[in-house]
Amino acid sequence: AAGQAFSFIAASTNTGAVTVAVDGLTAKNVKVGSTALTSGQIAADTMVSIRYDGTQFQLLDGKNITNVALQVFSATVTYTPTAGMLYAIAECVGGGGGAGGTAASATGVSTGGPGGAGSYARIRLTASQIGASQAVTVPAAASGGAAGNNDGADGGDVSLGTLLICKGGGHGGGSTPGTAGLIGSGGVAGTGDVASHGASGIPGINASITTVIAYNSVGGSSPWGGSQAPGVISGGVVTGQSPTGYGGGGNGGVSHGSGTAAAGGNGAKGYLIVTEFISQ
Repeated sequence: AAGQAFSFIAASTNTGAVTVAVDGLTAKNVKVGSTALTSGQIAADTMVSIRYDGTQFQLLDGKNITNVALQVFSATVTYTPTAGMLYAIAECVGGGGGAGGTAASATGVSTGGPGGAGSYARIRLTASQIGASQAVTVPAAASGGAAGNNDGADGGDVSLGTLLICKGGGHGGGSTPGTAGLIGSGGVAGTGDVASHGASGIPGINASITTVIAYNSVGGSSPWGGSQAPGVISGGVVTGQSPTGYGGGGNGGVSHGSGTAAAGGNGAKGYLIVTEFISQ
């Protein structure tokens, strides 16, 4: 269909007119404007991006991709594109929510609520859309609730200016014996060509008896980092674990037949990756 784009890597330097055959179409010329590419204009091992205009294929920006670079961000900074960048694919995940703490439960099991994972999003951007620079926002990791009936904190939103936004996961709630902590919801879909909702947390055990094997709630997992396995206990406390990677929610704290309260785990901070396609 007109408007569809393709990319390929040249196996060798071309020695004649460049044509592309896509299933359903006969071979079509690759052009820059109205001029067809001729011998030697595409070098070996370079990435070429083209778009079908309804009649022929147009070479995007009239340039070949000679390098692909990554810029990754785990803190709030300014993003400056690499010189010669033609376009980029940016993707991110929002910060995971912190889990709830729990009050002591001497005669039963009490578990704080888990944190939700941040949402994921992805977008293709041209150099002109990005401009000279863009503000990158990556907040610090969300804190888990302190030991006792204390809520965790919501995960922070990650963004590339106003072009791409990934929403943070919801916090887990604190709990008391007989009352389960609030389950943190996954971050709502942000903005981008692809934008998906984050995963919510998984509840743990809450009971009025101690004749059960207890485990704590599990935070939501993100595409770039899973939550840790729950702690399993029979008597005592488990402090909520923090997830590995980026964007996951924290695990809730649990008190099992104990006079000691437990804290919830922190959420994982968000992350932003920019893959740049460069002509130099």
